[in-house]
Amino acid sequence: MIDKLIRYGNRNKRSSIIFNILFPFFSSLVISIIFYKIGTDLFSMNAIETQALINAPIFLFLIYAYVRENKIVYEDNSKDFKVKDLFFIIALGLCVSVFLNILLEQIALHFDIHEENRITEAVLNSNKYFALFLTCISAPLCEELVYRGYIFKTLNRFYGFWVSAIISSLLFGIAHIYFLGIIYAFLCGMVLSFVYYRYRSLLMCMVLHMCINFFTLTVFYNKIEKLSVRQVLFAEFIAFILIIMIILRMYISKKK
Repeated sequence: MIDKLIRYGNRNKRSSIIFNILFPFFSSLVISIIFYKIGTDLFSMNAIETQALINAPIFLFLIYAYVRENKIVYEDNSKDFKVKDLFFIIALGLCVSVFLNILLEQIALHFDIHEENRITEAVLNSNKYFALFLTCISAPLCEELVYRGYIFKTLNRFYGFWVSAIISSLLFGIAHIYFLGIIYAFLCGMVLSFVYYRYRSLLMCMVLHMCINFFTLTVFYNKIEKLSVRQVLFAEFIAFILIIMIILRMYISKKK
């Protein structure tokens, strides 16, 4: 039954976009809106159980359809990565986390934006174990399946990298609801799209996404207030240079 649905959903360009982009995106967006409205109770035990109940059936269907779709629709599903590449993924996750958080902090100060990131505040003031599970495991798995596994990959069937990356990253940003979150998720999405394009591996994207979220929660928010303005800007500059170097290394190795 699902195989027939997959074939029907991928019979042409229009149906592929509806089946692989609109349905996964709006499912993710609805869940984001629901839990954004929960506010400070986001990481309570009841909220965690509710999120699990809502996410589980959608996620299970999407992951099964993703596996079947790779066999039915996509002929090229290579995994062009080695274990040593995980070192660069982890380093990239740290640098992206530091650079983007400092960048958004500077934007917020410069434009006097007092928008509260309710999700981050809830994480920092909640049970850290449950918060880390949802933020660093559950969210990366679900979001990468939707935005790189379905949306980017489907767009990349019909368009080039830049169109696919920009559209999938923009949708990824919109799903984060609040203004600074949209910017943060969009820029993260561009990096994640490149990693998927480079390695053709959803696993690498999931690991990178986990690293970005983990370093954001456990390193940046605990350390940044202890640094001077000059140290913060220097850290941002170094992180940016390292991001460029790591991405260039990945790009050159792909060419070889």
